[in-house]
Amino acid sequence: MATSPTDHLTSIQQAVTALNKIAETFRQYGAPFGLGDVTAINTINSTSPIKVLAADAGRLSILFHNPSAAATVLVAPSQGANSATITVSTASFGGGFAVLPQDYLQVTGSCQTAWNALVVAGSTTSTNPLTIAVL
Repeated sequence: MATSPTDHLTSIQQAVTALNKIAETFRQYGAPFGLGDVTAINTINSTSPIKVLAADAGRLSILFHNPSAAATVLVAPSQGANSATITVSTASFGGGFAVLPQDYLQVTGSCQTAWNALVVAGSTTSTNPLTIAVL
């Protein structure tokens, strides 16, 4: 017996709904294969932190990659628990996460605030790179 076009349409709609639920689950829990939008920054310095990401209430995950062969980059959210301001420096690392040369850091969950970066070891130039992918 032939299936009606309405039955086909209903099956397709159910499949699309199921795929959307799967995609949302991957977005929510930081799918390892989803990079999202990539930002390249080549001006990280050791003088003062610079803003590398603006706040984004819809952000689910951030991947920081340090392609430098020498510099360690400290990345830090601009706000921590209870909206306390986080200010990192070469003398004050608290609140920051060190991304070693040619390594990466993935942050999921509470990552919607703005993020700053600063070189803390290995290079004093103002042309240190940082690659950021957001989902």
